[in-house]
Amino acid sequence: MRLFLTSLLLAAAPLFGFAEDPPKRPAVTVDVFAGEVATVNSYIFSNGQSMIVMDVQRATSEAKKLADVLQAKEIPLTHILLSHGHPDHYIGMDWLHKTFPDAKIVVASQAIKDDIIGFSSWMESVGWLDAEPTLKPKSSANPQGFDYEANIAVLESDTLTLPGGGELDLTVHDKPAEAAHLTTVYVRDSNSLFTGDFGYNQVHLWMGQGVTKPHIQNWRQALLALQRDLQSAIQSFTPDMVNRPTWAYLPKWFATSTISPAWLRQLRCENRRWTK
Repeated sequence: MRLFLTSLLLAAAPLFGFAEDPPKRPAVTVDVFAGEVATVNSYIFSNGQSMIVMDVQRATSEAKKLADVLQAKEIPLTHILLSHGHPDHYIGMDWLHKTFPDAKIVVASQAIKDDIIGFSSWMESVGWLDAEPTLKPKSSANPQGFDYEANIAVLESDTLTLPGGGELDLTVHDKPAEAAHLTTVYVRDSNSLFTGDFGYNQVHLWMGQGVTKPHIQNWRQALLALQRDLQSAIQSFTPDMVNRPTWAYLPKWFATSTISPAWLRQLRCENRRWTK
């Protein structure tokens, strides 16, 4: 009798508004692929049904290793997200494009796409792409080159959604700093911020050619804004510093108006790693 009543109640539940809650979707997780060339990381965001990879290495040889990792997951790769226009973040896109032809190569703004095209054209002009000939821009003189204009799409939204659920929130920083334009990514499911080249892990910031004092000030202001707006979210996903708060290592810079070597040695963040 008890079993009969239980079955009756379950059958009648929809009639009385007691329908079962829909199953929760899997949370978005991240895996880190640690490249060796230029010690740059790629980030693989997944909900168990699909995945997005952010930044795709400095060399085709590294992109091949990354592609093997992605294929081993046996779920669709939907997007290849490039955070900014420096080659250590996009050289591998040709190999991944050929390996995953259904995955869209995307950037968060037209300015970042223009940066990529401009940097690649310059690299070709000085011979820097001779070691990566498939990344030489397509032209009448090089019809087999990479078609940057056709292959890179500009997102129409500041949110990138994974099929099956879960989102990446994208913010484009347009004041020149480490790069002319740069994307940061926030993942709500894990309350995590990916700063791209705004910060490195156990290696000093890139303040070489093209990074001027005004750029450094822009960089500082951007990091201060991130600290103010998203301090609770900032975590490091590098293999040697999992989930340790980035901002704990920044007090000297935030407290002063100048950048000291001592502060640079203290900086820890998530994009690059010091290799010994």
